[in-house]
Amino acid sequence: MKKIIGVDLDDVLLDCRLALCEFHNARYDNFLTKEEFCQHYNLEELWKCSTEEAIKRVVEFYNSEEHLNALPIIGASEAIKELSQNNSLFIVTVKPEYLRDSTHKWLVKNNLDFFDGVYFTNKYLGDNVKKTKGKVCDELRVEVFIDDALSNAIDVRKEGRDVLLFDSPWNQGELPINTKRVYSWREILEILS
Repeated sequence: MKKIIGVDLDDVLLDCRLALCEFHNARYDNFLTKEEFCQHYNLEELWKCSTEEAIKRVVEFYNSEEHLNALPIIGASEAIKELSQNNSLFIVTVKPEYLRDSTHKWLVKNNLDFFDGVYFTNKYLGDNVKKTKGKVCDELRVEVFIDDALSNAIDVRKEGRDVLLFDSPWNQGELPINTKRVYSWREILEILS
C-alpha cells in the first residue's frame, strides 16, 4: 500500500556531521573528531562560541564545497530509490529556503533525486516563513517520518503517524508514542516493505 513518507536531510540522507567536522577543522584550525561532534547537538557549546557565531559558521559551511561534497549516509541512495517505487517521498528539512538549488545539486550528484518535493522550514536561518516539521507533515499528510532529532520526533508525532528515529548519541532518551529507534537504511526498508 502506497505511503506518504517524510524524510529529514541532515544526518539522515546527508552525512552532515562528518562534513561539518571536516569543514570546521580546516577553516578554524581545530582537531575535533566526528565522535566529538556527535556528542554535542549544541554547536556553540562544542565550539565554545556565541549562538550568533555558531550560526555564522554553519552558514559558511552551507555555502562551501565541503557541504556540496558531503557523502550520503550509507544505504540511503539505494533505500530511497526502492522506497520511491511504491511511495510518495518528501524531504522536510530545517535548512533555509535559499539552499534549494545546492540541495537539489547534492541530491542529483548522490543519486537521491527520487523525491516528490523538498520543503524547507527555515527554522534557524532565512527570511522565508518559518514552519515546524510537524506543520509541514500535517500539510503533506505524512504517514511515516524519518529523522535523527528527538525534538523533531516529538514535534511530528501524532495519532496515525509513525516516526523512525535514526539512533544517534544526540537523540537518546525516552521515545514518544509511535516512535521506533532504527539503526540503518536497511532496517528502514524492512519496516516499510
